[in-house]
Amino acid sequence: MKKIYSISEMQAVVYWCPGETLDDLSLKKLHLNMQSVNEYSGANIKHRMLMKGTPLVELREMFKYIVISEFFMEGQSRAFLISPMLKNNQESILHTGLMVIEKNPGGNLMGLLFLINATLTFEKLGSYFVTNISSTPSAIENFAELVPHAWPGPDEQLKKAPRGHDKILRILKEQYLDLYFPATEKIALDFKRFIMTSDSQGMGFKTDFYKVSRAVRLKYNLFCKLWINYDNEEDVIQVGKVGLFTYLRMKVLLLVYKYQLSALTKNTDVKTMDLGLETMPQSQDKAS
Repeated sequence: MKKIYSISEMQAVVYWCPGETLDDLSLKKLHLNMQSVNEYSGANIKHRMLMKGTPLVELREMFKYIVISEFFMEGQSRAFLISPMLKNNQESILHTGLMVIEKNPGGNLMGLLFLINATLTFEKLGSYFVTNISSTPSAIENFAELVPHAWPGPDEQLKKAPRGHDKILRILKEQYLDLYFPATEKIALDFKRFIMTSDSQGMGFKTDFYKVSRAVRLKYNLFCKLWINYDNEEDVIQVGKVGLFTYLRMKVLLLVYKYQLSALTKNTDVKTMDLGLETMPQSQDKAS
């Protein structure tokens, strides 16, 4: 299934389990659009879900249990967010996943696409855990502000991870990192700090703290500088939970973000929420 959000003259389209629900032509077009955004953004992220020439049968399997939001401007695909859904016998998990933005009209597009994926997932599955992998301060700030009490974070106790979070981390590694990241033998997880070490530069991600997108709030920039070793190509893995209260809050924020983006395109004087506003082409799965 797909759901369309109209925002002034733009559109955000969310696809639920497209590997099962889209016809062959639509699935191929979605995949080609994402490859185009990845290429023209300059990001050129090396990721299994973006590989050219992937057979249709493999696309259907990869996109079978996943949520994808795609953003259109001027009739062209300009950004996307791929959020895999992971499961074991007890827990449902949404991984924020891979985001690439080729052209940003302003506002919090990063947060908008995440909220679209996150709210639809709650409507389909009920309460679930949600994860995010990033070394980008703006992405880490976005996630922490939208998912209350995400760990680790500058407002949480940092001595020890909440009970059960280590299980979520193991599921993320087994069902996502080991399957979709290249050179998995280079990936190492620190279960105390919730840190991933990988060949980030080889995959196309920036690893220089002074060149990645800065957070609006100082506490997130300081947290990233103190918690993440950028010289070792580290990323932090945040874990949170989306229940009914968080879902309702997300629904309100989704309306706010849509209004802000629509108002910006109409040159309306409106204040945008200070949550990692982006103006340059970017990528993240690190939500990136």
